[in-house]
Amino acid sequence: MSSINGKTVLVTGASIGIGEQIALALGEKGANLILFSRTEDYEGVEAGVKNAIKEMGDIDILVNNAGLALGAPATFQDLSISDIYK
Repeated sequence: MSSINGKTVLVTGASIGIGEQIALALGEKGANLILFSRTEDYEGVEAGVKNAIKEMGDIDILVNNAGLALGAPATFQDLSISDIYK
């Protein structure tokens, strides 16, 4: 397995729980971190990613840890775009 040291990693859902622990572990291994947490400012997220790439170079690894809770069980295929953007 190759080293994570020096790799640029984007972690979503990084403010608490599993995402936070993933980010901490990657940081301890020397990864350059780009962290995102819960937000409804989608344009801000896009701008943040573009800025991170400008400042840090290409993203080597994406940890897509963003969660989605709608209350009732559903498969991803059953979700509408409006459900996802809630």
